[in-house]
This record gives sequence, structure tokens and C-alpha cells, in this order.
Amino acid sequence: MALSALKRITTGNVGTDKFQNNVRNLLNELNAPFMNGILVKDVDLTTAVKEISHKLGRTPTGYLILKRSSGEVVFDGGEYTDKIIPLTSTGSVTVDIWVF
Repeated sequence: MALSALKRITTGNVGTDKFQNNVRNLLNELNAPFMNGILVKDVDLTTAVKEISHKLGRTPTGYLILKRSSGEVVFDGGEYTDKIIPLTSTGSVTVDIWVF
């Protein structure tokens, strides 16, 4: 979720508007690189390097494994580009990946 997608809506209710401003300020402080990412679901990995298309429109900073079908370890398989992130694993595993 990109933070720029959050829009301020003036409600006319002082409490609601103040709450909305406080949430926006907090999110601006938390604007870590991983906040602007893409979820890539159901990626099948093996010991061979697989190039995963991420559609970020830029070279990723990194990734987080959010879900995995087994205890296999996932690791980098090469250089990231603005189109792909190469990954491999210690065995067969299906993962959901947050690419950021």
C-alpha cells in the first residue's frame, strides 16, 4: 500500500478530522521502505533460481516472506532489477512475498 494513496477527507466533524490528521502524521513518520510494496502470491520455488516478476516499477530494496508452505529457507538468487527479483530456496516451497 503506497502512503500517497491515502487521501484526507474533510468531514466537518472536528474529532474525526483531528483523528484523521493524527493517523496521517503517524504514517508519515513510519514511511519505511517496506510500506510501499507489492504482494506476490503463490510463488513456487525450488533449489533452482526463479525470476519473480514484481511490477513495482523500480528496483526493489528487499522482500519479506509472508507465508510459506514448508520450512524451507528462501534466499536471493542474484541481482534485483526494476522488473524481477531472483529467488531460490533450500527445497520445494510455495510462498507469498512482499516485495518493497
